[in-house]
Amino acid sequence: MKPLVSIITPTFNHEAYVRQCVDSVLAQTYTDWEQIIVDDASTDGTAGIIRQIGENRIHFVAQPHRGIFRLAETYNWGFQQARGDLIAILEGDDFWPPEKLATLVPAFADPGVILAFGQTVVTTSEGQPTGITTPEPSFIREFGEAALLNTPVGAATKAMFCRPMYTYTFPCSVIVRRSALEAIGGFQHIDGIPFVDYQTLLTLSLAGQYSYTPKVMGFWRRHRRSATALRYQDLTEMRLLAYMCRFLETHRSVMALTQEEERNIADALQDWERRIALYHGLAALSKRQWAEARSRFRTALGSHQPTYRLGGAIGTIASYLHMKLEWLVAVYARLFDRQARWTGVQRRLSGDAGSHQDSADDQ
Repeated sequence: MKPLVSIITPTFNHEAYVRQCVDSVLAQTYTDWEQIIVDDASTDGTAGIIRQIGENRIHFVAQPHRGIFRLAETYNWGFQQARGDLIAILEGDDFWPPEKLATLVPAFADPGVILAFGQTVVTTSEGQPTGITTPEPSFIREFGEAALLNTPVGAATKAMFCRPMYTYTFPCSVIVRRSALEAIGGFQHIDGIPFVDYQTLLTLSLAGQYSYTPKVMGFWRRHRRSATALRYQDLTEMRLLAYMCRFLETHRSVMALTQEEERNIADALQDWERRIALYHGLAALSKRQWAEARSRFRTALGSHQPTYRLGGAIGTIASYLHMKLEWLVAVYARLFDRQARWTGVQRRLSGDAGSHQDSADDQ
Protein backbone atom coordinates (compact mmCIF):
# COMPACT_ATOMS: atom_id res chain seq x y z
CA MET A 1 0.00 0.00 0.00
CA LYS A 2 1.36 3.39 -0.96
CA PRO A 3 1.92 5.85 1.91
CA LEU A 4 -0.33 8.89 2.12
CA VAL A 5 1.51 12.20 1.75
CA SER A 6 0.01 15.11 3.68
CA ILE A 7 0.90 18.43 2.05
CA ILE A 8 0.77 21.42 4.40
CA THR A 9 0.21 24.70 2.55
CA PRO A 10 0.26 27.94 4.58
CA THR A 11 -1.18 30.91 2.67
CA PHE A 12 -1.55 34.63 3.17
CA ASN A 13 -2.59 36.97 0.35
CA HIS A 14 -1.39 34.60 -2.35
CA GLU A 15 -4.17 35.18 -4.89
CA ALA A 16 -1.62 35.75 -7.66
CA TYR A 17 0.13 32.44 -7.03
CA VAL A 18 -2.05 29.95 -5.18
CA ARG A 19 -3.74 28.54 -8.28
CA GLN A 20 -0.38 27.50 -9.74
CA CYS A 21 0.57 26.04 -6.37
CA VAL A 22 -2.55 23.88 -6.18
CA ASP A 23 -2.43 22.96 -9.87
CA SER A 24 1.10 21.62 -9.37
CA VAL A 25 -0.27 19.29 -6.67
CA LEU A 26 -3.18 18.19 -8.83
CA ALA A 27 -0.68 17.39 -11.60
CA GLN A 28 1.33 14.95 -9.42
CA THR A 29 1.83 11.55 -10.99
CA TYR A 30 1.73 10.11 -7.45
CA THR A 31 -1.92 10.31 -6.44
CA ASP A 32 -2.00 9.25 -2.76
CA TRP A 33 -1.94 12.69 -1.20
CA GLU A 34 -4.01 15.20 0.70
CA GLN A 35 -3.41 18.95 0.76
CA ILE A 36 -4.20 20.93 3.89
CA ILE A 37 -4.35 24.63 3.07
CA VAL A 38 -4.20 26.84 6.16
CA ASP A 39 -5.06 30.44 5.31
CA ASP A 40 -3.86 33.07 7.77
CA ALA A 41 -6.88 35.39 7.28
CA SER A 42 -5.97 36.60 3.79
CA THR A 43 -7.48 39.94 2.83
CA ASP A 44 -7.36 39.31 -0.93
CA GLY A 45 -8.99 36.67 -3.13
CA THR A 46 -6.89 33.71 -1.93
CA ALA A 47 -9.72 31.96 -0.11
CA GLY A 48 -12.16 32.37 -2.99
CA ILE A 49 -9.74 30.87 -5.50
CA ILE A 50 -9.15 27.81 -3.32
CA ARG A 51 -12.84 27.26 -2.60
CA GLN A 52 -13.57 27.15 -6.32
CA ILE A 53 -11.32 24.11 -6.78
CA GLY A 54 -13.44 20.97 -6.74
CA GLU A 55 -11.14 18.33 -5.29
CA ASN A 56 -11.97 16.25 -2.21
CA ARG A 57 -8.30 15.69 -1.41
CA ILE A 58 -7.88 19.41 -0.76
CA HIS A 59 -8.93 20.66 2.67
CA PHE A 60 -9.17 24.41 3.20
CA VAL A 61 -9.08 25.91 6.69
CA ALA A 62 -9.23 29.61 7.49
CA GLN A 63 -7.66 30.61 10.79
CA PRO A 64 -7.59 33.90 12.71
CA HIS A 65 -4.55 35.93 11.71
CA ARG A 66 -1.46 34.72 13.57
CA GLY A 67 1.23 36.45 11.55
CA ILE A 68 4.75 35.60 10.61
CA PHE A 69 6.23 35.51 14.11
CA ARG A 70 3.78 32.74 15.02
CA LEU A 71 4.40 30.82 11.82
CA ALA A 72 5.30 27.61 13.67
CA GLU A 73 1.78 27.57 15.14
CA THR A 74 0.31 27.65 11.63
CA TYR A 75 2.59 24.84 10.45
CA ASN A 76 1.88 22.73 13.51
CA TRP A 77 -1.86 23.29 13.28
CA GLY A 78 -1.74 21.92 9.73
CA PHE A 79 0.46 19.07 10.97
CA GLN A 80 -2.14 18.14 13.58
CA GLN A 81 -4.80 17.85 10.87
CA ALA A 82 -2.58 15.69 8.65
CA ARG A 83 -3.38 11.98 8.27
CA GLY A 84 -0.37 10.91 6.22
CA ASP A 85 2.75 9.04 7.28
CA LEU A 86 4.76 11.45 5.14
CA ILE A 87 4.68 15.24 5.42
CA ALA A 88 5.45 17.72 2.64
CA ILE A 89 5.46 21.51 2.72
CA LEU A 90 4.32 23.64 -0.21
CA GLU A 91 3.74 27.28 0.68
CA GLY A 92 1.01 29.04 -1.26
CA ASP A 93 3.34 30.86 -3.64
CA ASP A 94 5.62 27.92 -4.50
CA PHE A 95 5.02 25.02 -6.88
CA TRP A 96 6.24 21.52 -7.80
CA PRO A 97 7.24 19.57 -10.88
CA PRO A 98 4.72 16.77 -11.64
CA GLU A 99 7.08 13.98 -10.57
CA LYS A 100 8.05 15.44 -7.17
CA LEU A 101 6.14 12.97 -4.98
CA ALA A 102 6.70 9.97 -7.25
CA THR A 103 10.44 10.59 -7.15
CA LEU A 104 10.90 11.13 -3.41
CA VAL A 105 8.33 8.84 -1.77
CA PRO A 106 10.10 5.54 -2.64
CA ALA A 107 13.10 6.59 -0.50
CA PHE A 108 11.01 5.98 2.62
CA ALA A 109 10.94 2.24 1.95
CA ASP A 110 14.23 2.40 3.87
CA PRO A 111 13.16 2.74 7.54
CA GLY A 112 16.37 4.64 8.33
CA VAL A 113 15.46 7.54 6.02
CA ILE A 114 13.59 10.36 7.75
CA LEU A 115 13.88 13.03 5.05
CA ALA A 116 14.06 13.04 1.26
CA PHE A 117 14.84 16.08 -0.86
CA GLY A 118 16.11 17.29 -4.20
CA GLN A 119 17.23 20.42 -6.01
CA THR A 120 15.28 23.67 -5.70
CA VAL A 121 15.05 26.25 -8.47
CA VAL A 122 14.54 29.87 -7.45
CA THR A 123 12.09 31.65 -9.77
CA THR A 124 10.97 35.20 -10.44
CA SER A 125 7.56 36.40 -9.30
CA GLU A 126 6.24 35.23 -12.69
CA GLY A 127 7.56 31.73 -12.06
CA GLN A 128 10.48 31.92 -14.48
CA PRO A 129 13.75 30.22 -13.38
CA THR A 130 16.46 32.65 -12.26
CA GLY A 131 19.35 30.23 -12.75
CA ILE A 132 19.83 29.98 -8.97
CA THR A 133 19.55 26.48 -7.49
CA THR A 134 20.24 24.85 -4.15
CA PRO A 135 22.12 22.87 -2.90
CA GLU A 136 24.87 24.96 -4.41
CA PRO A 137 27.65 23.19 -6.32
CA SER A 138 30.17 24.71 -3.90
CA PHE A 139 28.37 23.14 -0.95
CA ILE A 140 28.30 19.73 -2.62
CA ARG A 141 32.01 19.99 -3.44
CA GLU A 142 32.89 20.98 0.11
CA PHE A 143 30.74 18.56 2.10
CA GLY A 144 29.88 15.81 -0.39
CA GLU A 145 27.49 12.90 0.04
CA ALA A 146 28.03 12.72 3.78
CA ALA A 147 26.06 15.94 4.30
CA LEU A 148 23.57 15.31 1.49
CA LEU A 149 22.68 11.87 2.90
CA ASN A 150 23.34 12.79 6.54
CA THR A 151 25.51 9.69 6.82
CA PRO A 152 26.61 9.18 9.48
CA VAL A 153 23.71 10.89 11.22
CA GLY A 154 24.89 14.34 12.23
CA ALA A 155 26.99 14.98 9.11
CA ALA A 156 24.36 17.45 7.91
CA THR A 157 24.35 19.11 11.33
CA LYS A 158 28.07 19.77 11.14
CA ALA A 159 27.76 21.15 7.62
CA MET A 160 24.98 23.52 8.71
CA PHE A 161 27.18 24.80 11.53
CA CYS A 162 30.15 25.31 9.22
CA ARG A 163 27.86 27.39 7.00
CA PRO A 164 25.68 29.05 9.63
CA MET A 165 22.03 29.57 8.68
CA TYR A 166 22.43 27.50 5.51
CA THR A 167 20.04 24.52 5.36
CA TYR A 168 21.03 23.72 1.75
CA THR A 169 17.44 22.86 0.86
CA PHE A 170 14.09 24.61 0.62
CA PRO A 171 10.92 23.30 2.31
CA CYS A 172 9.19 22.98 -1.08
CA SER A 173 11.71 20.30 -2.10
CA VAL A 174 11.48 18.19 1.06
CA ILE A 175 9.37 15.29 2.36
CA VAL A 176 9.69 14.29 6.03
CA ARG A 177 8.69 11.11 7.79
CA ARG A 178 5.85 11.96 10.15
CA SER A 179 7.22 9.95 13.07
CA ALA A 180 10.52 11.86 12.93
CA LEU A 181 8.73 15.20 12.99
CA GLU A 182 6.60 14.04 15.90
CA ALA A 183 9.69 12.87 17.77
CA ILE A 184 11.17 16.39 17.78
CA GLY A 185 7.87 18.00 18.81
CA GLY A 186 6.79 19.22 15.38
CA PHE A 187 7.97 22.35 13.60
CA GLN A 188 10.39 24.28 15.79
CA HIS A 189 9.85 27.82 17.07
CA ILE A 190 12.32 30.47 18.21
CA ASP A 191 10.91 33.61 19.80
CA GLY A 192 11.27 36.56 17.46
CA ILE A 193 12.31 34.47 14.44
CA PRO A 194 9.96 34.81 11.42
CA PHE A 195 10.57 31.36 9.90
CA VAL A 196 10.56 27.71 11.00
CA ASP A 197 12.57 25.83 8.39
CA TYR A 198 16.12 26.41 9.63
CA GLN A 199 15.65 25.29 13.22
CA THR A 200 13.37 22.42 12.21
CA LEU A 201 15.82 21.03 9.66
CA LEU A 202 18.73 21.50 12.05
CA THR A 203 16.91 19.49 14.72
CA LEU A 204 15.91 16.78 12.23
CA SER A 205 19.53 16.43 11.14
CA LEU A 206 20.23 14.57 14.40
CA ALA A 207 17.26 12.24 13.97
CA GLY A 208 18.10 10.02 10.97
CA GLN A 209 19.47 9.63 7.47
CA TYR A 210 18.48 11.57 4.35
CA SER A 211 17.85 10.63 0.74
CA TYR A 212 18.90 13.07 -1.98
CA THR A 213 18.14 13.23 -5.69
CA PRO A 214 19.92 15.73 -7.96
CA LYS A 215 16.65 16.34 -9.84
CA VAL A 216 14.56 19.50 -9.40
CA MET A 217 11.92 18.80 -6.77
CA GLY A 218 10.57 22.28 -6.09
CA PHE A 219 10.29 25.85 -7.34
CA TRP A 220 10.69 28.65 -4.78
CA ARG A 221 9.21 31.93 -5.93
CA ARG A 222 10.79 35.27 -5.09
CA HIS A 223 8.61 38.34 -4.97
CA ARG A 224 8.28 41.53 -3.00
CA ARG A 225 5.07 40.45 -1.31
CA SER A 226 7.12 37.79 0.48
CA ALA A 227 9.80 40.10 1.86
CA THR A 228 10.41 40.52 5.56
CA ALA A 229 11.36 44.10 6.39
CA LEU A 230 15.10 44.73 6.58
CA ARG A 231 14.73 46.36 9.98
CA TYR A 232 14.40 42.87 11.52
CA GLN A 233 17.61 41.58 9.96
CA ASP A 234 20.14 42.32 12.72
CA LEU A 235 17.85 41.22 15.53
CA THR A 236 16.90 38.04 13.68
CA GLU A 237 20.52 37.08 13.07
CA MET A 238 21.49 37.71 16.69
CA ARG A 239 18.64 35.57 17.96
CA LEU A 240 19.48 32.80 15.54
CA LEU A 241 23.16 32.95 16.49
CA ALA A 242 22.20 32.63 20.17
CA TYR A 243 19.97 29.67 19.30
CA MET A 244 22.78 27.90 17.44
CA CYS A 245 25.18 28.40 20.34
CA ARG A 246 22.60 26.87 22.71
CA PHE A 247 21.96 24.02 20.27
CA LEU A 248 25.68 23.31 20.04
CA GLU A 249 26.08 23.17 23.81
CA THR A 250 23.06 20.91 24.20
CA HIS A 251 23.98 18.48 21.42
CA ARG A 252 27.78 18.61 21.36
CA SER A 253 28.17 15.08 22.72
CA VAL A 254 25.75 13.67 20.14
CA MET A 255 27.51 15.51 17.31
CA ALA A 256 30.83 13.90 18.36
CA LEU A 257 32.96 16.73 16.99
CA THR A 258 36.65 16.32 16.29
CA GLN A 259 39.04 19.08 17.35
CA GLU A 260 39.24 20.29 13.76
CA GLU A 261 35.45 20.39 13.48
CA GLU A 262 35.25 22.31 16.75
CA ARG A 263 37.69 24.89 15.38
CA ASN A 264 35.87 25.17 12.05
CA ILE A 265 32.51 25.67 13.75
CA ALA A 266 33.95 28.20 16.19
CA ASP A 267 35.45 30.17 13.29
CA ALA A 268 32.16 30.05 11.35
CA LEU A 269 30.11 31.29 14.30
CA GLN A 270 32.67 34.00 15.03
CA ASP A 271 32.53 35.18 11.43
CA TRP A 272 28.77 35.28 11.66
CA GLU A 273 29.01 37.48 14.76
CA ARG A 274 31.41 39.80 12.93
CA ARG A 275 29.07 39.99 9.96
CA ILE A 276 26.32 41.11 12.32
CA ALA A 277 28.72 43.74 13.60
CA LEU A 278 29.18 44.95 10.01
CA TYR A 279 25.41 45.31 9.61
CA HIS A 280 25.23 47.23 12.89
CA GLY A 281 28.04 49.47 11.71
CA LEU A 282 26.23 50.29 8.48
CA ALA A 283 23.06 51.04 10.44
CA ALA A 284 25.00 53.31 12.82
CA LEU A 285 26.49 55.20 9.88
CA SER A 286 23.02 55.88 8.52
CA LYS A 287 22.07 57.35 11.91
CA ARG A 288 25.30 59.41 12.09
CA GLN A 289 26.39 57.51 15.20
CA TRP A 290 30.04 57.71 14.22
CA ALA A 291 31.66 56.28 17.36
CA GLU A 292 29.22 53.36 17.51
CA ALA A 293 29.79 52.64 13.82
CA ARG A 294 33.56 52.71 14.29
CA SER A 295 33.35 50.21 17.16
CA ARG A 296 31.23 47.82 15.08
CA PHE A 297 33.47 48.07 12.04
CA ARG A 298 36.55 47.31 14.11
CA THR A 299 34.89 44.08 15.18
CA ALA A 300 34.12 43.24 11.53
CA LEU A 301 37.80 43.73 10.67
CA GLY A 302 38.57 40.52 12.59
CA SER A 303 36.53 38.36 10.20
CA HIS A 304 38.08 35.55 8.19
CA GLN A 305 35.95 36.65 5.22
CA PRO A 306 37.62 39.21 2.91
CA THR A 307 34.29 40.87 2.03
CA TYR A 308 33.51 41.56 5.69
CA ARG A 309 37.05 42.80 6.39
CA LEU A 310 36.82 45.12 3.39
CA GLY A 311 33.47 46.42 4.57
CA GLY A 312 34.89 46.96 8.04
CA ALA A 313 37.85 48.88 6.64
CA ILE A 314 35.73 51.11 4.40
CA GLY A 315 33.24 51.66 7.19
CA THR A 316 35.94 52.60 9.69
CA ILE A 317 37.30 55.26 7.33
CA ALA A 318 33.76 56.52 6.67
CA SER A 319 33.11 56.85 10.41
CA TYR A 320 36.09 59.21 10.71
CA LEU A 321 35.02 61.19 7.65
CA HIS A 322 31.37 61.28 8.79
CA MET A 323 30.06 59.64 5.62
CA LYS A 324 26.82 57.63 5.58
CA LEU A 325 27.85 55.34 2.67
CA GLU A 326 24.41 54.41 1.35
CA TRP A 327 26.18 52.92 -1.67
CA LEU A 328 28.00 50.41 0.55
CA VAL A 329 24.70 49.21 1.98
CA ALA A 330 23.44 48.65 -1.57
CA VAL A 331 26.64 46.80 -2.54
CA TYR A 332 26.34 44.38 0.35
CA ALA A 333 22.65 43.82 -0.33
CA ARG A 334 23.49 42.86 -3.92
CA LEU A 335 26.38 40.70 -2.80
CA PHE A 336 24.27 38.61 -0.45
CA ASP A 337 21.48 38.48 -3.00
CA ARG A 338 23.84 36.92 -5.56
CA GLN A 339 24.98 34.35 -3.01
CA ALA A 340 21.31 33.34 -2.68
CA ARG A 341 21.94 30.85 0.07
CA TRP A 342 18.98 29.25 1.81
CA THR A 343 19.53 30.67 5.25
CA GLY A 344 16.19 32.02 6.37
CA VAL A 345 17.90 35.38 6.86
CA GLN A 346 20.15 36.05 3.88
CA ARG A 347 17.20 35.45 1.56
CA ARG A 348 15.68 38.65 3.02
CA LEU A 349 18.66 40.89 2.26
CA SER A 350 17.71 41.65 -1.33
CA GLY A 351 14.38 43.13 -0.32
CA ASP A 352 12.36 40.85 -2.58
CA ALA A 353 12.96 37.43 -1.12
CA GLY A 354 11.87 36.30 2.28
CA SER A 355 9.40 34.45 4.39
CA HIS A 356 6.53 33.35 2.22
CA GLN A 357 3.87 33.58 4.87
CA ASP A 358 3.68 37.34 4.62
CA SER A 359 5.74 40.45 5.11
CA ALA A 360 6.55 41.87 8.51
CA ASP A 361 4.69 45.02 7.58
CA ASP A 362 1.53 42.96 7.16
CA GLN A 363 1.67 41.73 10.71
